[in-house]
Amino acid sequence: MTKSATTRQNKGGITDISHGNVRLIALPHSNAELIPESVSHALTLLYELLEEYAPSWYTQEHHEIAKTALNDLKHR
Repeated sequence: MTKSATTRQNKGGITDISHGNVRLIALPHSNAELIPESVSHALTLLYELLEEYAPSWYTQEHHEIAKTALNDLKHR
């Protein structure tokens, strides 16, 4: 049985997406300047590792969420 992802957004506009052992947090556009370059670099490396090794739990939904978040981060 596949567990579906849960999505919550708090009052500060932070979106929390959880699916099994995976948790992604998307910051609202207004907080983009708070993200240091090292975090952006680390997220890019993690994304590349997930794409390269494609663990069995890494679904197309995870891919799309991660890709969108990374593109949003790069365009801020």
